[in-house]
Amino acid sequence: MKEKHSVIYKRKTFFSSTIKIILICFCYSLISCKELNSIDNPTFQPAGVNYKWWFNQKEKEVTKWSVRRDENILWKVPLEETGQNGITRVGDLLFFSIMKPVYDTITKRGTDILALCYNAITGEKVWQKEITGIIESLYMYGFSNSSSPTPVSDGKKVWFINASGKVVCFDLKGNIIWERSWTPIAKLGDIIFPFNKQYEPILHKNILINVEPEPPHTAREDHNPNWHYLVGLDKDTGEVLWKSNAAIGHYSTPIMGKTKNKKYGVMVARVGSAHQVPEKPYGYSLVDIENGFTIWDSELPAKDFFYNSTWNEDQTVWIYDEKLYVLDSNTGEKIKEISLTKNVTISMYNEDKKKYSKQINVDLNDQNIEVVPNFYSNLMKGEFYYFLTIQTHPDYIKKRLANGQKVRGPFYSAARVNLKSNLVEYLEVPVDVGNDGQFVWRTLIPSGTKNSRGIDVAEDRRGKLNGWFRCFNANPVAVNSTLYFTLENGMTYTFDTSSFDWDENAFISLNDMGLSGTTRTLSHPLVIGNKIYHRTAKALFCIQED
Repeated sequence: MKEKHSVIYKRKTFFSSTIKIILICFCYSLISCKELNSIDNPTFQPAGVNYKWWFNQKEKEVTKWSVRRDENILWKVPLEETGQNGITRVGDLLFFSIMKPVYDTITKRGTDILALCYNAITGEKVWQKEITGIIESLYMYGFSNSSSPTPVSDGKKVWFINASGKVVCFDLKGNIIWERSWTPIAKLGDIIFPFNKQYEPILHKNILINVEPEPPHTAREDHNPNWHYLVGLDKDTGEVLWKSNAAIGHYSTPIMGKTKNKKYGVMVARVGSAHQVPEKPYGYSLVDIENGFTIWDSELPAKDFFYNSTWNEDQTVWIYDEKLYVLDSNTGEKIKEISLTKNVTISMYNEDKKKYSKQINVDLNDQNIEVVPNFYSNLMKGEFYYFLTIQTHPDYIKKRLANGQKVRGPFYSAARVNLKSNLVEYLEVPVDVGNDGQFVWRTLIPSGTKNSRGIDVAEDRRGKLNGWFRCFNANPVAVNSTLYFTLENGMTYTFDTSSFDWDENAFISLNDMGLSGTTRTLSHPLVIGNKIYHRTAKALFCIQED
């Protein structure tokens, strides 16, 4: 009898312990999900679960690596062709795309891409599918190409967009669920448009957002033929749910967010004079993501607004004429202007003295410097606004100064603007690391334009620049207190956004993805836990700090 009671007790204890373990695991999974997906719509997309291009995580993020020195590189695999989008991870699967591979020395343009799925643990290819397009793009362009949009996923399906005119929904095994075609704009009358499609898809609940021109033969009365609009698609069927009332310049990157009254919206921009794009009036509109209706419009002065439409529940920022226009993101009304040139702080490196020097209350115009924020390098995080500065090509500096023109700058600098205090700080950064391990300053480190098979696939000479000049670099991302800027020549800068002063103490590291002059990317890093997934025109990398 005693033995029987002992067995019953053990069974009860085992059952009770098992239930406790199951409950603990279940609760932990709920907590983990809540921490990972801070909103009620868990998605896998380049802007992150909060749609803002920055997020926080429990794990310490990777901040330093080097491919050329094999530092913190977990694995590296070659890619068959160049591609310009980011990477999405779902479980142990990575999704991204490349241009259809070239095997001759003549082909420099194409319409088709390959949707790719790789194993995130081993780097092995799992599947690939070809997605055809309609309008040609350059293979290796300093701006955009057919592969520029990053795929998005809801954890069960994945959506790829070929900017040359097709969106395809796959299951995670690569089976096609639906596809949709449209015709991008290449020419209007005598105006020929470069292939600049800088938008990223947005996934929210059951809505997948693409940017498409209004077809002239079926244009709605309230839409202008050949103007671009947001198109809300049913993610499960591809059916058009709505088209935005507000037009969008297809050279801009719309950003999603939430207003003070918890309404989800997408900020869209009409960019101005660039290549005579037709969408007007210039400025911002906030679009209701549920139906495409316009929440507000704000007409603003514009010229070449090649920037991310960043915003939070309090404010948004417009860039024009060396100023930041700070607007109320709930109404579109201007709150104030912040000068990017007057009363600024600069931390510059003195090569002779081998150290930084700081100047305060500087007027850059007095130093013959004009400020043009680098395209798509802008990111808003909290009360701070970040960007890189476009440079004047070294071959033209003396000529511009001799003609009484200003030089773009400050030299090779990352900027931080305090939107509350109006303080603008510039920090000069190195451009490379030499063979001796020392930083290289104020030198043009070109991009490589060959694919992994050694074929030069660049037609436009600007594809050989370094990302500090006119090009469409990858969007910056921030994880915890680390900010990542990736440039065309493969250099990724990391900064500490928690630094009190935006000086050399805020600069963490300059990280490469290959030998100087041989590397090229227009893709942003994917930071997940203690790993980073990154790519160039030649290879895919998994980075993990030791």
